[in-house]
Amino acid sequence: MASQSTGEDETRPSLLIELQAATRAKHHALNLQVLNKLPLCMPPPSDSPILYARGMTVFGQIYYAFESHLKNSLENDELDETLRDIYHRIFLPRLLRAALLQRDMEIIKMRLGEQERQEIDDLAEQSMGFQRRILVSLSTKPHVLLAYAWTMYLALFNGGRWMRSQLFSAGPSFWLGRELPLSFWDFEDCDGTPSNGEDLKVAFKGGFARSAASLSDIQRKEIIDESKALLDLCLEMVRFLDESLSSSLGAETCSIINRNAGSSREKRNKTDTGSSGSLVGPACHYVTSTFQSVATSTATFWGRKEISSD
Repeated sequence: MASQSTGEDETRPSLLIELQAATRAKHHALNLQVLNKLPLCMPPPSDSPILYARGMTVFGQIYYAFESHLKNSLENDELDETLRDIYHRIFLPRLLRAALLQRDMEIIKMRLGEQERQEIDDLAEQSMGFQRRILVSLSTKPHVLLAYAWTMYLALFNGGRWMRSQLFSAGPSFWLGRELPLSFWDFEDCDGTPSNGEDLKVAFKGGFARSAASLSDIQRKEIIDESKALLDLCLEMVRFLDESLSSSLGAETCSIINRNAGSSREKRNKTDTGSSGSLVGPACHYVTSTFQSVATSTATFWGRKEISSD
């Protein structure tokens, strides 16, 4: 990667701030879609983690793609030194999620029936195209990995904490076993004790800021554009999940889900006049609520002004 940067312009906002401003509208639009639907993914409407597993199988492709690219690149002795420095600054082993998610999915699959396991395996194969598309983008413009790390890790640090509490509240009966397969949402201190990840968040944002200082104006713009494209990809994944579930369940089952979703939405709208319409048809949407949150929980902490460039 040829270096075109003369250092970050002190008069220009940090890349973190520019990313926040550029993606605000997309985050907000996505968040409106998830607020009404998450309860429908959890008990009592859902009585097992099959829907969670389906969604994380698809959205996990994002983490699998950019984390594998990051690790493989750092192991490559021929990696450009400027790019190596950029990658090293955001590479935090305790932050990596792909292996944790794979372990969680294996636990869930072991607890499900044979047909449900096959459904997840089939969905994983069908969704590999998302991973391949991300890897092509990273191969063409390797610096845009910063867009994936910023979007997906900060979502975990902020809105992901709320997501974790919701998922844990479902309890062992929902997760079909005493060990809850939710290590993807957990952070640990260096000594292995549970943590809220605040130290990792500070370390990541510091490393991100130092990486941004090595970028040219063109590269910064490409990272911002990639962040917006990633949010669009997440919406595409939502539609993909809707279509795959409709196909596997059939029209009659989805009609029942549609009626239940409409009833729940009507009850909530009586106390929330700010609710918005669905991005796609309401049928089967409860499936995607939990999984949208993985990619859109950054919108929640936008509203709370929890993102900071400090």
